[in-house]
Amino acid sequence: MPNFSEDQWGGNKWMAIDINPADPIYLVPILIHLSSLYHFSIPKLIDTLDGYVAEFEIIGSKTIVFLDNYTLSIAFEKISVRDQILTALRSLPENYFDQKSK
Repeated sequence: MPNFSEDQWGGNKWMAIDINPADPIYLVPILIHLSSLYHFSIPKLIDTLDGYVAEFEIIGSKTIVFLDNYTLSIAFEKISVRDQILTALRSLPENYFDQKSK
């Protein structure tokens, strides 16, 4: 289970959630969970040189998900949305990210 912690991006000063470890296996399940919970379409992931980025809106806040070799982070224009999403992610069941084969 990843650790979700409060952060702030340096450039745009948006409030963020850092996800550690920054493992790519967490990216899609997090996006699927949030899109299901908050009723928005799963955003298109844009391939960068060393990772992925996605931009979308959630609960009226511009949002950016960023993954590279060192970081997995979700930044929000509105702090109240960051706090609500942080609570939702922290309340996921321990086994949510388990990869089970049948």
